[in-house]
Amino acid sequence: MKRTVIIISAFLIFLVMENDAFSFNAKKELREGHNAYQNKDYAAAIKKFSVLAKFGSDSAQYFLAKLYFNGQGVSRDYETALMWFKRAAKQGNVAARNGIILAESKVATERRMRAEERRVRAYHARKVTPTVTSGESPEPSSQV
Repeated sequence: MKRTVIIISAFLIFLVMENDAFSFNAKKELREGHNAYQNKDYAAAIKKFSVLAKFGSDSAQYFLAKLYFNGQGVSRDYETALMWFKRAAKQGNVAARNGIILAESKVATERRMRAEERRVRAYHARKVTPTVTSGESPEPSSQV
């Protein structure tokens, strides 16, 4: 029994230490990502923020959203930016809430534009055949 308590205690201490080490490393990585962002080294910033964002860092999620929103180091992608803004805001990141408003507006505009493009393509793709009403003759075709 005593041995079990010692093993469980050692395991819990290990978990706490491991969590603190991860937390310290995450802060360091976040700082490095932020420095890369400030220095316009967007490729390095994306690498740092992507890993941290997947582990749940709201700051990394926010900055990753900004990179996608502005097309810095990645192709501009409002949908992906919106996803990361929402994840960051869900964790209480206030700046991400403003990002959601902007990204939703851009996403809605893009969707409307794509829908309009589809309508225009469909309109031009339709073959309009002239209809002949009784008493009229169809227009003669010009033959050479």
